[in-house]
Amino acid sequence: MMSGESSPKLFRRRLLAIAGQGTATAEVEDDHHHMIVALRHDDGHVTGIEGQMIRRPYDMCAGATLLLDQLIGLPVAVRPPLPEGFAAKEHCTHLLDVALLALSQAARGGERRYEFQVPEWSDGRTTPRVIRDGREVFRCNLLDDAFLAPAAFIGQTTRAMLPWAERTLDDDMVEIVRLLRRVLMVARGRQLNPDPAHMSAQVATQKLGACFTLHPDRLSRATPEGSFRPLSERPDLFTLPG
Repeated sequence: MMSGESSPKLFRRRLLAIAGQGTATAEVEDDHHHMIVALRHDDGHVTGIEGQMIRRPYDMCAGATLLLDQLIGLPVAVRPPLPEGFAAKEHCTHLLDVALLALSQAARGGERRYEFQVPEWSDGRTTPRVIRDGREVFRCNLLDDAFLAPAAFIGQTTRAMLPWAERTLDDDMVEIVRLLRRVLMVARGRQLNPDPAHMSAQVATQKLGACFTLHPDRLSRATPEGSFRPLSERPDLFTLPG
């Protein structure tokens, strides 16, 4: 076990994607989320898609599963192109990430599993690790949002790097970057006051409009689900494999 891996301040997220014959499923699990997307495809395009939220931060999040129908007709591709004018912030960001991972896996075939590990920031620094299929495939050093390592990433920030990554990196690294950006967002959220009485106010201040539930007309009606499970501290509680 590598240094820091068993730290109680380590955030973990796991994802699993499996392609079948004309089908693909993908799943994400972390302290606050457990979501699944299953899709069908034929003749190189998505023909059907369903989402399931086993755990979600707010009751309102469930409505986002209905928006997955917007992905019907997309081509099966490792880098699936979103439709012109697609409003990603109208979706559940986690569910959409899982849907696109399922679509990528449909193009790749086989199975892929990830674990992302993010130590708590200390003096603005953290060293995330990405483990894919049981092997570390990426590690970086961050100061706030800026990369200090690896060398090829210096000058990039986690919030603004996606266009650069899509121009510069291969398909596997683009997938890692896309997923890591979301992991870092959730990991930072662990630094908010965890008291439910304060959480909605913090979210409204920092993330308003960022996703399906956090639009003003929905957040005002959203009720916290109490979805927390201590998976980061207790990885034995994960249902997804590591």
